[in-house]
Amino acid sequence: MQQSSTLYIYPTSRALRIALESTLSTNQILPKYLTIGDFEQKVVLVKNRIFIDDDTRVLLLNKACSFDEFTSLKIPKEFLSFFKNSKFIFSFLDELANEYVDIDSLFLSDTYCEFEEHLTILEMIKKNYIKLLDDNNYVDKMLLPNIYTINKRYIANFEKIVIYLEGYLSNFEFKLLEEISNLTTIEIVLKTTKFNQKIIQKFATYDIDLAENFNYIIDFSTKSIVKSKKLSKSSSIVEVEAFSQSIMQVAFIKKNIYKLLNQGYSPLDIVIVLPDKAYADVIENFDYEKNLNFAFGFSFKKTQIYKKIEAIYLYISEYTLENLDRLKRLFEDSDKLIEKISSWKNKKSLKEIEEIFEFLTFKDKEEVIKIFDSELYLFKKILASLKDYPFSKILFLFLNRLSTKSIDDVRGGKITVLEILETRGVNFKAVILVNFNEGVVPKQSKKDMFISSKVRDLSNLPTSHDRQNLQKFYYQNLILGAEKVSISYINDEQNSKSRFLDELGFDYQLKQVDPKNYQSIFFKSNKPITHKDSEEITLDYDFTKVELSASRLKCFLDCKRKYYYKYIKKIKEAEIPINEVTPQIVGNLLHDALFKLYEKKKFFHDSSDLLLDLQRFLYENSEKNLVLKFNIDLWLKRFHNFASVEVERFRSGFKVFEVEKSISIDYKGLKLIGKIDRIDIKDNRLYVLDYKSGKIPKTSKSSLENSSDFQLQFYYHLTSSIKDVYGSYYYDLTNSILVDDNFFEQKLKLLDDRLEELKQPKHSFNKTDDIKKCLYCPYKIICNRLN
Repeated sequence: MQQSSTLYIYPTSRALRIALESTLSTNQILPKYLTIGDFEQKVVLVKNRIFIDDDTRVLLLNKACSFDEFTSLKIPKEFLSFFKNSKFIFSFLDELANEYVDIDSLFLSDTYCEFEEHLTILEMIKKNYIKLLDDNNYVDKMLLPNIYTINKRYIANFEKIVIYLEGYLSNFEFKLLEEISNLTTIEIVLKTTKFNQKIIQKFATYDIDLAENFNYIIDFSTKSIVKSKKLSKSSSIVEVEAFSQSIMQVAFIKKNIYKLLNQGYSPLDIVIVLPDKAYADVIENFDYEKNLNFAFGFSFKKTQIYKKIEAIYLYISEYTLENLDRLKRLFEDSDKLIEKISSWKNKKSLKEIEEIFEFLTFKDKEEVIKIFDSELYLFKKILASLKDYPFSKILFLFLNRLSTKSIDDVRGGKITVLEILETRGVNFKAVILVNFNEGVVPKQSKKDMFISSKVRDLSNLPTSHDRQNLQKFYYQNLILGAEKVSISYINDEQNSKSRFLDELGFDYQLKQVDPKNYQSIFFKSNKPITHKDSEEITLDYDFTKVELSASRLKCFLDCKRKYYYKYIKKIKEAEIPINEVTPQIVGNLLHDALFKLYEKKKFFHDSSDLLLDLQRFLYENSEKNLVLKFNIDLWLKRFHNFASVEVERFRSGFKVFEVEKSISIDYKGLKLIGKIDRIDIKDNRLYVLDYKSGKIPKTSKSSLENSSDFQLQFYYHLTSSIKDVYGSYYYDLTNSILVDDNFFEQKLKLLDDRLEELKQPKHSFNKTDDIKKCLYCPYKIICNRLN
C-alpha cells in the first residue's frame, strides 16, 4: 500500500496524538505526523559539527565571560549562580540569531545609548563563545541559522506539507519555510485575532494580507490564501469566582469536576489549565481519588534517588545541622556514608569521578532508574571536560540535568492537567482555569533584561507586549473552543484578577463565593477537633521500676501531663535541625571540652597550659562554623579567669577525681541515676561540681515548697555511694565561681518527701495549673495550651 505523500505538522505532541486518534477511527492510509520541533530537526543539517549538550554549553559560556567588564552585567560569576543566570544570556543571543538581528543594529536602535555598555559586553561574550564553539567543533542553536543546509532528500518524500500554526515563527523559521516551499507545497493553517498581530505582520512581508478574526489556509509556495472563514462568535458559558486563599482553588477544581461529570461531560473532555507547573504540586496533594492526569508528569526531583544525591551534594557544599540531618534521615548507615563522602569536595581524577557516580546509583522504581541510567550515560561523555572542576560542581551539573526530567503520571486519571503552552492545537469541551491573576496571566516575560522594549521594537525583535499577547491568544483559543469555562483567581491585598479577563471579550458571570461551601470539600466535618485524652488521667504506675533522674523527677513535678506524654506515651519532641548557634549548642560544646580537658589530665600547675589545652578542644568542634567559633572566642576570654581560679584550686590541694561520671543507686526503694559533670577530691573528701554556662538555678524561701529542681541533691546522694561528699556546687563558668544551693539541706529533706510520694501505686497525670510552664512545652498543642 502506498504511503501518504502529505506530512502534517502540529504545534504540540498532544495535538498530534489527538489528530492521530481521529485518523485511526477511519478506514484510510495513515498520514505522516510530526511536531514542529521534530520537523525542524529533520529538515536542518549541519555538516562536520557536533551538537553541543546543555551542560557543556554553560561551561563554554562561563569561559567566554572570563573578562573584567563582565561584572557590569550584574550577573554573578560564581559558578552556581552563573549557571542559574546563564539562561538569560543564552535566551538573548539565541533570539538575536533566530531573528537575524546583529548587535550592531541594536546600537543604532539605542538612540540615547542607555544600553551601550551592556551591548558591548554581550558582543564580547558572543565573539568569545563562538570562538570556543569553533575550537571544539561544536554547533549551537545560535549558530544554526547561519550554517545550516536543507535536508532535500527528506523533503523529497512529501508532495505537500501542512503546518497547523498556533503561535509565533521567527525569521529563521520563515526562511526555512521559504526554502522548503521551493521544493514542495507548503500549506499553513492558522487563526487570526487581535492577539497575534505579530504573525499577521510577518505574513504581510510576503505580501499575504490577513485580517483579524479569521481561519485561514495559506499556500506558502504561491504566497496566496487558499481559504478563509470568519470566526464565529463564542457561545462559551464562562463563570468566574474569586478566593481569598490560593488553596481554596483546589476545592474549586473539585467542585467543578463533580458538577461537569453530573452534567454528562466525559472526563476526557475536561481540562484543568495552569499558568505554570508550580500549582500542580498543590493540586496533586489533594487528588485523593486519582482522577487527574498530569500531562507534564512529575518532576524527577521528587524521586528518592534524586533526593539522596541532592542530600549528598548539599552536605558536601556546606556543613550545616540541616544538611547533616537530611543525610541521616535518608540513609540508614549515614555515619559510614559521611566518612566516605568527606573527601569528595576536592578535585578527583576521571576514574575516581566515574567510581563515585557508580556508587550514587541508589534503589528506586524501575522507570526512575531507567531515566537515571540514561542521563548518567550521557553525562559520562562530558566528564573528561569537567576534570578540572571540584567534584561538588560536577555533582551540581548532574543534578541540574536530572532536575529537568519528569516521570510520567501512570496513575490512570482521566481528567487532564496542562500548562497553557500544551493547549495549542487542542480543544476541550470543559475548561477549568486557575490563578487567573494580574502578573500571572499572562505571565511576565524576563527577556527584556538587557535592552528595553522600545529598542526591541525599533530592532524588529518581539517585545514583552508581543509575548504577552501570544499567551492571551492561547487562552482565547482555549475558551473559544469550549462549551463550559470556569475561572478562578485570588483576591486579597496583594492579588487581583488579571485585566486580561476583560480584554478577552467574553461575557462572564462573577459568582459570590461562600468559603464554607468549599471548606466542606476538604474537611468531612466542621466540628472542632477535640483531643482524645481526657482532662483527668489517673493510672497505676510503679516508679520503683523506672530509672529516676533529676530531670525526669523535675518533669513529673512541673507537669504530670508532660511526664505522661514524654515517658509513658513516649511521644518524642519534634526535633527541627537549625543552623542557628543557640546557647544550648555552645553549652554542650563547653561541657564536652571540659570533659576532654580533665579526662586527659587531673590537675594543672600553669594556667597557660590549661587554657591552651582547653582552646584546642574547643576549636576541634567549632572550626567548621564561623558563628560558633566567634562564640567560643568570647568564652575563651572569660576562661582566662577560669584558668587562674582552677590552678589556684589545684595548688590548694584539689584534684579532679571523675568527669562525666554515670552513677546509679538504690535509694529508699527507688533507683536514682545521673551523670555528674565533675567530682573533685581533696583530703579524701569529694566535692560535686555541675557546670553552668547559663542561668544558675535559685531557690527562695517562698518558692522552696514548690521546688522541682533537685539536681545537686541527686548528685549528692549518687556521689555519696563512692565516698563522703563535703560539698555540692554549681560551677558558674561565666564568672568562674562556685555557687551552692542556699537551701540545700531543706531540699534534701523535701526530696525525700517527694520520693516517698512517688511510691504510691496510683498517680494523677493531670495538666499543670501554672500556665507559664506551658510557654515552651513541646506538648502544648495536644494539651490545647496555646494561649
